[in-house]
Amino acid sequence: MLRRRRGVCAVEALEDRMLLSATANFSPGSGKLTIQGDSNGNGILIEGTGAEGSVEVYHGGALIGSFTGVKHIRANLGEGNDVLHLSAVEISGNLTVNMGSGSDTFLTKNTPLVGASPDGDVTIGGNVKVNMGNNNGDYVYLYSDSGDHGTYLKGNVSFRGVADVDMRGDGGSSVVESSDIHFQKNLKITLSQFGDANGDGENLRLRDVNVHGTTQILGSVAEDRMEIYRSQFSKLFKVNARTGDDLVDVHIGGGWNRFNGPITVNGGIGDDTYDQNPANFLSEVETLWGIENVI
Repeated sequence: MLRRRRGVCAVEALEDRMLLSATANFSPGSGKLTIQGDSNGNGILIEGTGAEGSVEVYHGGALIGSFTGVKHIRANLGEGNDVLHLSAVEISGNLTVNMGSGSDTFLTKNTPLVGASPDGDVTIGGNVKVNMGNNNGDYVYLYSDSGDHGTYLKGNVSFRGVADVDMRGDGGSSVVESSDIHFQKNLKITLSQFGDANGDGENLRLRDVNVHGTTQILGSVAEDRMEIYRSQFSKLFKVNARTGDDLVDVHIGGGWNRFNGPITVNGGIGDDTYDQNPANFLSEVETLWGIENVI
């Protein structure tokens, strides 16, 4: 039977817990939890326990250690097809992730999968930097999966070198709701050329997403399929699709968006399409460059 251990870090200056093919190190002085991978594929689950800074780390379903006082999380996963899964994690500091080479997945949810901890918000108080590594199959998935709980990223956020981004809040409209994906400052997404990783036909989806700063999306040098709906953007919303026959679709069913700042879309090189939504709220007329088809 899996036994849960809590609070064991208080008596140690530095903890080093083996994760089968990786290590977890915690420094109580700085509050930094560091996950170090290797050349193998690592599946690492970090779960919140219902209190800020309290997390449990699992590998292969086995509890490796419980840590309190965690402010920052840094993960370097190395080679192999890795998965880093954060469930209901609440920290006051930064999250820095380097997924490395291989077909990797970074995901967040509200429901712990292994432990008996309660459902909760994912809350990162500092900046979030996720470098997926520009590999085929790299996938970022932020998902609200528990009632009124959502994701709250309070600093600047960047996702780099990612083939496929899927953000699925569960609010149901462009109004700010608790179960949305919330970005309190700026959001920047840089797509790689490898495209759809989860089989849904798109390589970027923003649903029930609220960005209070600026939003910048840099497309790939291949074909991109982007869907934005039931979302709200407080400041500049900017897409540069670069090259390829791209689609930027802000007209998905009845899911209208609210653009409180300017919206600019540059299709770049290729036969590009921008699908408008007459129901969208616009603070000013869209600025479009290099778009061959406006529908």
